[in-house]
Amino acid sequence: MSQHNVTGKDLAKAIGISKGYLCDILNGKKRPSDKIVDMLAQYFACDENMFWEGYNSDPIKRRVIEILDQLPESLRAQALAMIADLLEQRAAGDTAPKPRKAPHR
Repeated sequence: MSQHNVTGKDLAKAIGISKGYLCDILNGKKRPSDKIVDMLAQYFACDENMFWEGYNSDPIKRRVIEILDQLPESLRAQALAMIADLLEQRAAGDTAPKPRKAPHR
């Protein structure tokens, strides 16, 4: 954003979202809605497809992000921990699923 001489605070205000939400989008923690992408494209006077390149380049990553976005905030950390465990197991060559603990309620 610095190359466009705009701060995160100013951009968030211009498109009507919170600075925190904008930071989450820029850091890949949240997936922007079509409406937000459209507003960003209008603000920067560019093609909206430019904003989807990072998400669309890997369909599996995009789908995981979409699923995580649908989870209640209280379950996201647990889901991310499970994904991290699965990736660690796979990296170690262990492809057998591990038993999961029941979620705490």
